[in-house]
Amino acid sequence: MVNEEIFNKIKQEQKLKCSYIEFNDYYNNVSNLKFEIDYSFHKFNKLYNGIEIENLTTNDDALYYILTINGTVYLQNIQPFVNGIHEITEENKMNIIENHINIIKSQMNNMYKLEETINHFKDKYIKEEVEEE
Repeated sequence: MVNEEIFNKIKQEQKLKCSYIEFNDYYNNVSNLKFEIDYSFHKFNKLYNGIEIENLTTNDDALYYILTINGTVYLQNIQPFVNGIHEITEENKMNIIENHINIIKSQMNNMYKLEETINHFKDKYIKEEVEEE
């Protein structure tokens, strides 16, 4: 669901002719994206594309990971979305990457659904203008 403040900004910028309820009804019915996800964990002694990845922690057993979601690559050498420098270890790696995947999927879905909804109402507006002429 898109909040009303964001909707009003989008409506003005995109010159949409729809109500807040119509916009959100359409948005909520747009299907989610399908995701292709791949990931791998590595010790810091392994090069990535010929480049040494820096271990920002003091733990020699810390890991980094490479996460690919729908062609976008994320190279993560510390825990994402937390304040400070926190290591990725054998014990916490799955929780960390699952959280990262869920956040990215949510962001990608929201952007996709928003773009689809805006385009739907822009196309509807253009068709109505042409029919009126």
